[in-house]
Amino acid sequence: MATEIFIEPELETLHKHAEEWEQLCAGLGLQKQLKKAGRVEKVGNPYMKLDPRTERVCKMLCPERALYTDYEVSTMPLEVLQEIHRCKENEWFPAIEVWFDDKSPDPFLIGYDRKKGDANKFLIARWGDELLPFEQLEKKAISRYKIAYGRALTSLIADCEARKKDIEGDIRSYIDLGHFKWNGFEFPHFCNPIP
Repeated sequence: MATEIFIEPELETLHKHAEEWEQLCAGLGLQKQLKKAGRVEKVGNPYMKLDPRTERVCKMLCPERALYTDYEVSTMPLEVLQEIHRCKENEWFPAIEVWFDDKSPDPFLIGYDRKKGDANKFLIARWGDELLPFEQLEKKAISRYKIAYGRALTSLIADCEARKKDIEGDIRSYIDLGHFKWNGFEFPHFCNPIP
């Protein structure tokens, strides 16, 4: 099983330097340095922030969501578990989810920097049998939604055709009941009778 961890190199370097400084001070017995600094300033998470485009592609491919503690569709690889542990240990994310799709279980591990709806999302990892490049993931998402969108339009057209066959019945429903709704439109607001 292949795994990809999404760490921003420059942020990872900052984190490693902070850890190294603390370890060196402790190893050299520089207790006064450690006391003076208190604890090394907490460094932010080193993961890739999801931009809106990447987030939409991930959501299109993996519409299901579960907290990592509830995820049971596939086995999480060791590298992913290590990253979850690292995130929890450093208190980077109050919520971590697995985004997945039952049909094609190549999930994404997503960290939220806040529990509220306006939280920034960070791509921590993904895993699966084959990790396609993002360009191919985007094509896969477009293809999947093209099919779904086509089905939805076909269904809508069929519904319109059926409605056209009973226009008088719909108008009578409006006259008898005082209202008539179809696909979110309320009659007669969506059409004005032509004189």
